[in-house]
Amino acid sequence: MIFPVTGAAVSAVPLVLSTRCFGTRVPAPTAHTILDAARDQGVVQLDAADHGAAPAGAGTVVEAERCLGQWLRSRPADSRQTVRLAIGVQPLPGGEAGVSGSGRSAPAVLRGRVTESLLRLGVERVEVLHAHAEAPVEEEVLEELESLVAEGLVATITVCNPSLRTLHHTVDAQGRSRWGGVRQRFTYLRPNAVADFSPQTVLDEEGEAFCRAHAMVMFGCSPLLSGAYTRMDRPIPEAYRSEATIRSLAALESAAAVEGRDAGQVVLAWMVQRDPVVHPVLAVSSVEQLNAATFTVSSPLPAEVITALENARTPTAGL
Repeated sequence: MIFPVTGAAVSAVPLVLSTRCFGTRVPAPTAHTILDAARDQGVVQLDAADHGAAPAGAGTVVEAERCLGQWLRSRPADSRQTVRLAIGVQPLPGGEAGVSGSGRSAPAVLRGRVTESLLRLGVERVEVLHAHAEAPVEEEVLEELESLVAEGLVATITVCNPSLRTLHHTVDAQGRSRWGGVRQRFTYLRPNAVADFSPQTVLDEEGEAFCRAHAMVMFGCSPLLSGAYTRMDRPIPEAYRSEATIRSLAALESAAAVEGRDAGQVVLAWMVQRDPVVHPVLAVSSVEQLNAATFTVSSPLPAEVITALENARTPTAGL
């Protein structure tokens, strides 16, 4: 798997490990053990960016980068060569977000945030910069993002939580998108028509079609709905409850029973086998959770199971 725009590898295993809570909710020693296991299992895409669902706060993101940097410095030098690092900029300076009262230009603020992240990580470059851009971005900011790529500080830029208008805004005269990928909320269940996940946006059919047309990689946040697929104490969120939910959950539970997996594992396997693939961005707090996730995304579901899941998820199914 590659970013077609830049050729930067995504991961040997189609799973992205979110490290956003490493160093805080997940203590550094535990986090480092998880990172060792991830490296050994081929999960090389490490994502220290905030995902926007329940914003972790600047301090938490800073600690996540420091924790990841400590791990890199304490491991053999070749560890850096085997992982792909992702950081985030939230909110992206410029556009409607603005940088009021800062006394600095938006490009300078952007470059400063990236430089600070690189220093905390102890690296000279990262493979992915997630730019949170909920509104169309000013041209000078886009040019600064491209400068970061040209200078080798960042390999590719993805856009987080964009509107469809934001995606179309950066298509050039040749019809090419200036983004390498998107990072949005995505899971098996479809949200109902009135669901609002602000500041997150949902990767829907229109967004998928845009990404497919422009050869963009898709990353899906909150794939397991915080455990709601498998934990009795965490009901399916109201935003995902509709007439179609019962049918979709029935198909999911049937697939889980037939394949000997739990519903969450089926969701992850479906995400990496569907067409187009959406790479799960997953947070774990133990090696056991990581092991379960890497096993399931590396163990394909039968084609007929994928078809049944897709049919049950289609809004017009059964009508």
